[in-house]
Amino acid sequence: MSIRLSFFTSGCLFRRATGVACPGCGLTRAFFALGRGEWSEAIRLHPLAPFLLLEAAVLFLMWAARLLPLTRSQLERWAERLILANGALFILVWCVRLYFNSLPV
Repeated sequence: MSIRLSFFTSGCLFRRATGVACPGCGLTRAFFALGRGEWSEAIRLHPLAPFLLLEAAVLFLMWAARLLPLTRSQLERWAERLILANGALFILVWCVRLYFNSLPV
């Protein structure tokens, strides 16, 4: 049984201001669904959730095993590119979800 939040109890400031779910809306609930093993529900809530979880796990393992022998400036450039790529992917997925009216409620 899922609980639906009303418009005014949503924690998303973008949603409160515009009435439209932001690019990250549904991500927290998607991570909780992944934690319960509900992959289809997680993908429905936010299609990038499994990808982001895998990305975070790989980055953590690489960091823990010290497989990233980079200088601080190289690491900062690499992280900057990763953040920009993820941001662009979030915007792209958000636009597609807006077009198909499949944003989470």
